[in-house]
Amino acid sequence: MVANYPEEIFGKLTKNGSSLTGNRAKDCLCPFIKEECKKKSQGVKVPLGVCSVMYGGKAIALCPQRFLQDDTVFKEISKHYFRTTNDIIVLSEVGLPDGMGKLDYVLVQHKPMSAEIIDYAVVEFQSADTSNTGKLVTAFKDFVAGKDISTVNYSYGINWANVWKRTLIQIMIKGRYMEEWGRNIYWVIQEPIYQNLVDRYGLKNMAFAPLDSTRFAVFDLKLDKDHYDFIPTRIESASIAELAQAVQTFKVPSEDKFLEKLQEKVDKISPYKVKKKRMSGRVEAQTTLDIESESDGSETE
Repeated sequence: MVANYPEEIFGKLTKNGSSLTGNRAKDCLCPFIKEECKKKSQGVKVPLGVCSVMYGGKAIALCPQRFLQDDTVFKEISKHYFRTTNDIIVLSEVGLPDGMGKLDYVLVQHKPMSAEIIDYAVVEFQSADTSNTGKLVTAFKDFVAGKDISTVNYSYGINWANVWKRTLIQIMIKGRYMEEWGRNIYWVIQEPIYQNLVDRYGLKNMAFAPLDSTRFAVFDLKLDKDHYDFIPTRIESASIAELAQAVQTFKVPSEDKFLEKLQEKVDKISPYKVKKKRMSGRVEAQTTLDIESESDGSETE
């Protein structure tokens, strides 16, 4: 079995052992933002500094700040869109008009020796989420306590559905803004997370088209001796119409498993016996309830 455990804590490989000193200012420093880690958890008093985890033998970034390593993302997108890294300013947390949310980053190209704006491109980060996160907190505590966690299988998971439940509507809304304005937005996503999006919604024949405003800048974590680098793998794109079509037409599984899950939950909390009504070999949504009262042996007229 491949063990699942935090791969990077406070920017360092956990396999190398804990180098914590007890000095919070030093121990909790995030090397990617050059200040104290911002991740909080009710289970620990210090920041939950898990940058990435091993899951199924693959290092997966959990924190969007992990994407900031060496400004590689901004450099690569600048070269792709502006064809240069000169005269580019990176702005963060820029609000959209009409209260429609904030943009993670905006790369602004300005005239040399001038504050006059020439062009801009939006950059959004999307990292992974975990399920059963309490196990991740346990792993973090074990690491802080000096235990070797790289051989332990912690039973957290990757919450693939939650990633896209939160993000897909943002992709649509922000992408619509960019299409209307004739601008471009780059969604920075790690390889396995992006592949899940493609597979989940049946996005076939993805490639890069210069006329598409919504662009997916796909990166991945690559191990280099004692650290990981966040490296570009490819850039693909789609129109908002294509993404909307994919959401409307992706394959919906049979209802049977969902009904079975409902039945299991009802059986756990209901004092009644449920008789399943079957038609054409499947469980129907409508069931009949057989309510049986306990008899005390007496008869009533």
